[in-house]
Amino acid sequence: MRTTSRVAAALSAAGVAVALGCLPADAAVGTKTMFTVDTQFVDGPSDIVAASGPLSACTQVSDVEGAGDLRTHNQLVFSGVKVLSCGTASVTVGYQAFITLPALQNPAVLPAGGGFKTFGTWWVIDSTLAGVSSGGGTLMGDSRTCTLDPGSDGCITDLFRGTVS
Repeated sequence: MRTTSRVAAALSAAGVAVALGCLPADAAVGTKTMFTVDTQFVDGPSDIVAASGPLSACTQVSDVEGAGDLRTHNQLVFSGVKVLSCGTASVTVGYQAFITLPALQNPAVLPAGGGFKTFGTWWVIDSTLAGVSSGGGTLMGDSRTCTLDPGSDGCITDLFRGTVS
């Protein structure tokens, strides 16, 4: 299956998961790994600031697709596809994360004060990195711990933990 087809299939699966209110299946048993991204809200890649296991060779992440939708009156769901740059190799992952904001009445206006956290899952779509062909795990984002770059519209520190095979 071509990467474009896999990306489309992953986005379709994420859409079904959102509609049904469920998350993708748990990661296959494999090698523990993690990576932390200082995600900047800009066009272009964001830096991986920490990584372990098979993904320790990865240094940057680029968003291929991404969407945010209002799930309930106070919950937003984000889903999409990211590509990890790992030297001459790459890993394409899908993700889905939720944020619940008690005072959210208008999805275009977030309450002042920041400090928002997201929780979700991620999964491997495609990979040319040795030792990584499948897997996934949990995702947590925290807007209080990122470092805002000049020219960025915002940021969030995203922590991806899981296993890969």
